[in-house]
Amino acid sequence: MSNECLRQGAQDSLNFFVALQMCFNQSVRVTHMWNLLRDLFIGFWPYILLAAMVAFFFLTILVVGCLEKQRIHDFEPTEADVEKVPSPYFQAMNEAARRMGFQLEGVFAQARQSKTYQCCLAFWLPEDRKTLLCVGGGKLARMNYRKTLLISRLGEKVLVTMDEFGSTDLSGTREIEVLMNADLPELNTRHLQRLALSNEVPASFSTGNPLQQFEDLNRQQVERLVHLGLAKYVNASNSLWSYTIKGAWTYAIRGYLKGFKGAQAQAARSKIKRPGA
Repeated sequence: MSNECLRQGAQDSLNFFVALQMCFNQSVRVTHMWNLLRDLFIGFWPYILLAAMVAFFFLTILVVGCLEKQRIHDFEPTEADVEKVPSPYFQAMNEAARRMGFQLEGVFAQARQSKTYQCCLAFWLPEDRKTLLCVGGGKLARMNYRKTLLISRLGEKVLVTMDEFGSTDLSGTREIEVLMNADLPELNTRHLQRLALSNEVPASFSTGNPLQQFEDLNRQQVERLVHLGLAKYVNASNSLWSYTIKGAWTYAIRGYLKGFKGAQAQAARSKIKRPGA
């Protein structure tokens, strides 16, 4: 009986030391793995941080695209003069339009009772009325909003030349070119060059209803998105819309990549001061 107890005790001791050795080996492997991960992070932390930032911005674009409700009719006439809009950029671009012979068609403010959305749009037409000039300024989400677009209708296509990167067009109805930080003379020169290269005669805009024509182009774009399954109307009057999951995913990918490539291609122009600065 005594020998049996001694053998059992020896076996238990052996099992204990074997288990202890296994725990030690496991601890060594975990420590080794931790050291490898630490060394990897130390050696590549800038790239890891960059990847995390890219993933964050991509997910942000995706979520906002799905949840944000966008308005087709978002502006209404205002009695405010161009000079009274508190945006140096807005005033500088509109003054340039006046000097270049454009005719003012009206100033419109966002139809929202909110300090978060306080943008204004001024519409101008040149003498031949082949291009609609839209100057935007004010505050959007409490940030400075500065964007100018030159818009011409070429059959079923809309030619747009603007001075700042913005929303990516997924509808295929617009041919957009960005000339970052351009003043109005440079922007207009480039737009006229694009019109000449198109070998098409632009349709004329009518006077007296610039906002309606602008919104009609926006609705045409949205209806095409809905037809493609990239967007959906979210109210009975079809005045509000948002991207579908498919549309938000496509917008996140194309929007991010196109914006990144565009910013790279025009990196030198980032040093140009905006009008009114």
